[in-house]
This record gives sequence, structure tokens and C-alpha cells, in this order.
Amino acid sequence: MGKFEKGNKYAVLKRKEVLKIFSRSQSGRLNLYIRLNKRDTLKPFAKAVYEATTGDRLTLAYVITFKDNNPANCKFSNLIKIQRNELMRAGVDYDDSELKEKNLAKIIEQHKKEIELVHKYFAK
Repeated sequence: MGKFEKGNKYAVLKRKEVLKIFSRSQSGRLNLYIRLNKRDTLKPFAKAVYEATTGDRLTLAYVITFKDNNPANCKFSNLIKIQRNELMRAGVDYDDSELKEKNLAKIIEQHKKEIELVHKYFAK
């Protein structure tokens, strides 16, 4: 993540939105992001759930991946902490077919506990 350059995609959240689906990577892979505060600070939702549940802040050496390869399933039981270089060697491919705007309300409903947990943790 560097400075904003022409062609980069970014998300503008409406005031009431909690989760947003968009891509920040060059691969175009979709991901869920959560708003952490009123200043629109965004964080990958899976990473936020992991950090809020374990109390560990992840360094750049680690990433969060999904046991079922579904980035719409951000339940803690589905998250795995893995070193970034191991992920590159494994060549994990996600199925982001469920990450559609029309499914966002359902995803939010399924993750109410996680959203509440993340907001409490990062409000400190």
C-alpha cells in the first residue's frame, strides 16, 4: 500500500455502512473491509476479527487466510494466521463469488457478533 496513484481503487463509505466489498490488490481479488471509526479508517475484516479475538496485532510478516477459501466467511473458526512467504508458496486461490453487493446484507447479518467484537476492541 503506497500513495494513491491514478487508476487505484479505493472505497468511500456512506456514513451508515459498516462493511464494504472492494479490491485493494493488483490481482483484483475482492475482500471485505470494516470501518473502525468515524474517520473512515478501513481494515481487512478477517484481520480485524483475528486481532480482536486473540488480542495479537499482526505484523507485516503474517496474513490471515481462510480454511474454506471463502473470504465471505470471516468467523474466527475459519481464520488461519500464516506467514506471508508460506502463503505465496502455497498459491492459495480464494473463491470470492459470494462477495457481491447484493449479498452484503446477509454477510453483515451473519457476522453481527464479529462486527460488535471488532468495534469494541478497536475503540480502546
